Amino acid sequence: MKVNRWVFAVIGAMIFAGAAGAATLFTDFGPGQTYNTSTSWTIAGSGTAFHQSIASSFTPSVTATLDSLDLGVNVFAGTTSFTVEITADSSGAPGAVLESFSLTGITGSATVRSLTSVLHPSLSSLSTYWIAVFPGGTTTAGGWNWNSVGRTGFDSSTNDGSTWSGPFTGASPAFDVIGTPTVPEPTTWVLLAAPLAAMLWFRRRRA
Repeated sequence: MKVNRWVFAVIGAMIFAGAAGAATLFTDFGPGQTYNTSTSWTIAGSGTAFHQSIASSFTPSVTATLDSLDLGVNVFAGTTSFTVEITADSSGAPGAVLESFSLTGITGSATVRSLTSVLHPSLSSLSTYWIAVFPGGTTTAGGWNWNSVGRTGFDSSTNDGSTWSGPFTGASPAFDVIGTPTVPEPTTWVLLAAPLAAMLWFRRRRA
C-alpha cells in the first residue's frame, strides 16, 4: 500500500510537470528588464532619410507555445507605431511569419513594450526563430534599443523585409519571449520516472 502511494505521488508529479506555467523562453534584458535606454538601432519608414527594419534571432530554452513578447523600443518622430513579427528561420534570416503584432502609441522615452499572443504558435527548443520590427508608417522614426548584457548579432532590411542583410556584429536589440512549456524536457521525464521504475522493480522482486 505504501508503494502504491509513492506510485501515485510520482505520477502526480509527472502530470504537474506537464502542466507548467509561463516561462521565459529567451531574454537578453538585464535584471529587472534593464537595457541600454540611450542607444538603439534605427527603425524608420520609407519616407525618412534612413529606411530600416531590424531583426534578431533566438532559440527557446524549452519547447513551448508563445504567450507574449517584450521589447525595449522608442519612437521620436512620425507615425508612433511599429509592426512586430515572430518568424521561423530561413537560411539564417527571418522566414515564414508565425504571428504579427501592431505596436501603437509609442511615445516618450525608451520603454519596455509588451505584446500578447493571440495565435500562440508552437516554438521548438531545437529551432531558431526571429523577432523582426518594422516601421508602422512611412514617416515612422524610432529605434529598437540595445541590450545591456553583451549579446551581439542582428539583421537589417531597407525594404521592409523583402530581403535581409547580416548578421552584423553590433549589439543585439533588447527583448524577451514568454511562453508556456508544452511538455517537460526529456531530462525532466527521466528524473521523474526513475523513482517509479525503481519502486516497481523492487515490488516485483518481493512478490
